[in-house]
Amino acid sequence: MPVILVTALGYLAKVSHFFDDALTLRFEKLAFRFVLPSMLFFNAATVDFPAALNFGYLVGFYLAVALSYLLAMFSAWFLFSANIRTQSVFGMGAAYSNVTVLGVPITLQVLGPKSLVPMLVVITIHNLLVYTSGSLIAEIVGDGLQKKLTWYREVLRICREIITNPISGSLVLGATFNLLGGEFPTIVEASFTLITPAALPCSLFALGAGLHRYQIQGALPEATLITCIKLLFQPLLTFYLLKEVFVVEPLWTAAGTMLAAMPVGINAYIFSRRYECAETVIASSIVMASLLSPITLTWLLWWLDF
Repeated sequence: MPVILVTALGYLAKVSHFFDDALTLRFEKLAFRFVLPSMLFFNAATVDFPAALNFGYLVGFYLAVALSYLLAMFSAWFLFSANIRTQSVFGMGAAYSNVTVLGVPITLQVLGPKSLVPMLVVITIHNLLVYTSGSLIAEIVGDGLQKKLTWYREVLRICREIITNPISGSLVLGATFNLLGGEFPTIVEASFTLITPAALPCSLFALGAGLHRYQIQGALPEATLITCIKLLFQPLLTFYLLKEVFVVEPLWTAAGTMLAAMPVGINAYIFSRRYECAETVIASSIVMASLLSPITLTWLLWWLDF
């Protein structure tokens, strides 16, 4: 409820015109380009990394992502006669989680600081794997094999975005500082400690204020399909794979499941705009999944006993 209420306050601030568009944009920049990256950098720089990474965690998480993507593509083709590019957009909506803006604050709120490492492992490669795969399907399969030699440009572009994006870049930079054995002077550490508590409420408030840009504009059957795969199929499959197949430790299983249970990420809409198809579907699914995710997350936390 605290997460929901803080997000709702941001939304009400915008729709009541207490925040205008310019102020909303500035607040989003403050939250997503400074406060949240500062917290992520500091936590990544000071967290204790495990001696060895359980690669079953990554395999299980992204196998669930891949199967969700394929299920959405097949459903779009079978139910709505969608072409390959539209199928790829459906897949992106059903598989791409909001792992940063919502995933980080909610998972930290529920599981505590120890969940940062499993989140960091997913977040640092999330865009690279999911966005690149979706682009390859849309361009190589959709436009023919003549584009097969240009796929590396997409990979390089996304790698560049990962480094320059304040959120993912701060995680990579903090983890690098940590692994190199860096230590903060006392005054710097105290400054980060002062900033860190503001990150979660600021990011949630900014998310709520920015949510007004996306509206349920129609295409309800298509949006419902994407929402069901995203909020139910993907997290339940992730939990099963991590717990029963790859036997990942409980904290990592819980963190991976929670990230998989996050609503449709904003980048899915950017992806649909890029290929100029199913924009209404993705916009509607973002709003629908964001509104329903508190219910499905609460149910998952209770049912899976995290």
